[in-house]
Amino acid sequence: MKKPIIVTKLKVTQFRAIKSMAESVHEGLNLNAGFPNPQPSMPVLLAALTALNEALEKWGKNGNRGSHADYVNLQVAALHMYRILTQLAAWCMASLDPALSYGEQRVLLSTTGFPLKHDGSPQGRLEPVQDLHLFFARNTRQGYIKFRWKRPLNVTSKGNVKNYLIYRSAANDFSTASVIASVTKTTFTEAPGIGEWFYWVAAANHHGPGAVGSSLQVEVFKNAL
Repeated sequence: MKKPIIVTKLKVTQFRAIKSMAESVHEGLNLNAGFPNPQPSMPVLLAALTALNEALEKWGKNGNRGSHADYVNLQVAALHMYRILTQLAAWCMASLDPALSYGEQRVLLSTTGFPLKHDGSPQGRLEPVQDLHLFFARNTRQGYIKFRWKRPLNVTSKGNVKNYLIYRSAANDFSTASVIASVTKTTFTEAPGIGEWFYWVAAANHHGPGAVGSSLQVEVFKNAL
């Protein structure tokens, strides 16, 4: 299952950006019941943040900079702070309960004060596939059936769909259907055997299988040779 990701990509020379992230994380993680006893600890984070603030003050503002030694001290303080933030980010992601859904994990991580990697569209569960229909071709052998469909309407790019689940049943009742295949293309071929069959297709992403639309009814009169 896809997991939400914390973004900590900053250059160690982005001193004020590192400070801003550290302040946000301290506010988010301090006494956060969802992430008890973070590692590194909040006192360690706060001590590093204090050292970084002091180093920034000594280095000064544009037009009134400090000495070279002040700048080196600032670099050391920023690097130390950045390493703590990276360790905390890894700890937070490793602390997530794998039983939680992607959405629940993302909501929980958003309380840490860390920025999260932007989700691609769609954000939620996928809609039913479109235009599920039989496809006839000259090279289709006897006993075989082939059908096609189109992506759900709320898909904006191919990457929004991880795979398509193919369901089949001998009755027009989805509750009796079983998954018989998982494909990445919008077409499927098989020889189900003589009889009447019903198929459903569900697009799946990190939220799991999407909604299922109407069934496709197929009758097979002769098995494959």
